[in-house]
Amino acid sequence: MRLVANLAALLVALCLATSAHAHAVLVGAEPADGSVVAEAPRTVVLRFNEAVAPTAVSLLDAAGKPRDVAIRAVDQSVMVTLPASLPQGTQVVSYRVVSQDGHPVAGSLLFSIGVVTGSAAPSSDGMLHVLIWLARLGLYLGLFAGVGGMFFAAWIAQGPAGERLIMWSLKIGLVGAIASFGLQGVDLLNLPLSGIVTWAAWASAAGTSLFPALLLAIAAMLIAAIAWRSPSFGAAFTRTAIAMICVGLSFAVSGHAATASPQWLTRAALFIHGVGVAFWMGALAPLAVLAWQRKDSLLRVLRHFSTLAVPVVALIALSGLALAIVQLESFHALIDTGYGNILVAKLVLVVVLLGLAALNRLVFTPAIAREFHRTRPLQRSIALEFVLMIAILASSHYGASRRRARAGDVERCSARGPHPHRCRDVPGPDCAGQGRAE
Repeated sequence: MRLVANLAALLVALCLATSAHAHAVLVGAEPADGSVVAEAPRTVVLRFNEAVAPTAVSLLDAAGKPRDVAIRAVDQSVMVTLPASLPQGTQVVSYRVVSQDGHPVAGSLLFSIGVVTGSAAPSSDGMLHVLIWLARLGLYLGLFAGVGGMFFAAWIAQGPAGERLIMWSLKIGLVGAIASFGLQGVDLLNLPLSGIVTWAAWASAAGTSLFPALLLAIAAMLIAAIAWRSPSFGAAFTRTAIAMICVGLSFAVSGHAATASPQWLTRAALFIHGVGVAFWMGALAPLAVLAWQRKDSLLRVLRHFSTLAVPVVALIALSGLALAIVQLESFHALIDTGYGNILVAKLVLVVVLLGLAALNRLVFTPAIAREFHRTRPLQRSIALEFVLMIAILASSHYGASRRRARAGDVERCSARGPHPHRCRDVPGPDCAGQGRAE
């Protein structure tokens, strides 16, 4: 039974690893990154693989002085008008744009006038990225363990089970959703962390596809919390079903589904994944509590969950296959790219999950059927599964920061002039422009 459910995690891990593979990426520039030109250009052209909305572009000249620039977006390019009388030496153009899927993409471009000097791009705010990661992890906890747990309590357990853990997950998820929204605006505008209290940060985040996704996520968690106080099982069934639909929609309206083609397929696949993960992860806390309390309903709940898990896993398998075909163009990327290495690490965690699932199905559950008091091994196994699932979700969001456009969208470059160290975090062994998706 749990082996079937954990097979879903394998497919989810694969598809989460490729789901953000369509972020915008810089595919070319004029002047080229690392180039040396005889005279100062009047404009810098940044060419991306898709249309983008620039939010901040800055210039640091060879003397280390910030200079004002004018920017405008034209189709898939950003035109940067440079000031006159730039000094000789290396100039740094730093940019921050929003891709069509709502994710901020930042990077920098170096070119030299006449001679190469020692200018360097400003470093990014590592604390901001950590906070974004923690907020997104909290959001996942609320959607999957919170909403999914409430759905499990209503539809499978048909009674209170793990209510404290579920409610705490919902609270953490709501905080994570609100924090994600504000931090998105801070990241978009390249503000300091204190900028989260400004109206500009929240207004800029409202203009991205993350905004409707977070609204749906918040709605899902609030409806799930209300469902706990439902006057009847019928009302709880309806409310938790609506909450689960909102979970699926929150994934379908944002991320790579906003740009990947065909959208009808990718949106449907992401919807199924969101609901499927919530169904699977939401079962962990209630099952652990039922086993710890040695409730008489434990075996009935285990069998009911097993029956429903089969069609759910089948749908996840089909949607996972569809997303893999659309997004994953080369299995060499598993070795040649940073996000591919993260995927391999996640698959190792999933293998451990499968081992625990085999123990649950073949050893622990039959033992409970024979001697009902022997539930402690199942409790420990479920607790470890929960920790591993959190690790998979955490690495999924971290991996998203290292994904790029599909291979066909990227121009390879085998040399980057005097700044080869600036070619990093790219889709393959060669370099493909600057930028990181956050």
